Amino acid sequence: MIKKRIIIDADIPYIRNIFDKTAEVQYLKGKSINAKNAKSADALIIRTRTRCDEKLLQNSNVSFIGTATIGTDHIDIDYCNSHGITVRNAPGCNANAVAQYVWNAIIHFFYKETKNLQLVDTASFLNYLQQLKVGIIGYGHVGKAVARIAKSIGTDFYVYDPPLAKALCDNSFFQLNEVLNSDIITVHTPLTLDGDYPTLHMIDENIFSTIESNGRKPLIINAARGGIIKEEVLLKHLEKRSISGCIIDCWENEPDINKDVLSSAFIATPHIAGYSIQGKYNATKQIVNELCTAFNYGSCEIDWLDITQKEVKTPLEIVETFLTDDRLEEDTKRLKTDAENFEIQRNTYDYRNEIKLLS
Repeated sequence: MIKKRIIIDADIPYIRNIFDKTAEVQYLKGKSINAKNAKSADALIIRTRTRCDEKLLQNSNVSFIGTATIGTDHIDIDYCNSHGITVRNAPGCNANAVAQYVWNAIIHFFYKETKNLQLVDTASFLNYLQQLKVGIIGYGHVGKAVARIAKSIGTDFYVYDPPLAKALCDNSFFQLNEVLNSDIITVHTPLTLDGDYPTLHMIDENIFSTIESNGRKPLIINAARGGIIKEEVLLKHLEKRSISGCIIDCWENEPDINKDVLSSAFIATPHIAGYSIQGKYNATKQIVNELCTAFNYGSCEIDWLDITQKEVKTPLEIVETFLTDDRLEEDTKRLKTDAENFEIQRNTYDYRNEIKLLS
């Protein structure tokens, strides 16, 4: 029996040696996967840095593409469907990691803000957080995880997701104007160019003007996809101080990011919000299982390290745990100092360990 040929992004963790006995495996950097080496491949296991379209796939043997990511906007789904190529992603794999990134950043931002209000003890600060309104745009796996932490802390949240509301025939979601009238606006949608609700530059001048008219000056967060927020407009409103600040993990034109936005952001990281040990393991496991099913390999085992997670239960414990974790501020200093090495910082990132919420 001729072995299948599989090309795997060399930066995907926990995947080495899983298929080496059953297939011919080649490990390559994501941007090194090209039409020449993909031509004889039967499967590609990739990340967002490999664009899978006609240019890459034409006249190839590829019948399966697995992306160890939530998003698929780097894959031409229509082309794959029309050429019999199965595409699988890893929905929800790093939802908890992204949500914990978001809340870590929120808590550090407002803790610095409240120092001016003389709220020095964490109990007073917790009470302050519980008075804030969190607007969540997009209520998929990550949006739900962000909402769960808000609920655990005791902070009100308001959700806007018209495609989901339509699909579920659910009228309980909030209108966009209600969500924009929040102290924190965090975006968790895919990047889409068409359809009834395209998200490319969804947060544009019209949205910022609505925010400005509310007078609330929210914190803006993008840990979803670069391009959802129109960055030149974001910068304009940062300069006008119609918003209180921004947290950016996903950028337009990565890795050539906007240096002005970078310097203005409170937290600025190289697209690593989902880079937890658990999130990476989940993604690899999901894609490995999908390929095993597609190629009839049976069950494929992934070695797993026994990682101890800190368990937190009460709202005060959650806040105190995030406050003692300065990792994102350190990541921000590194990116602001050396933005030219965005990709190196991303590919060599030391994965964070998630906390375990018991509430």
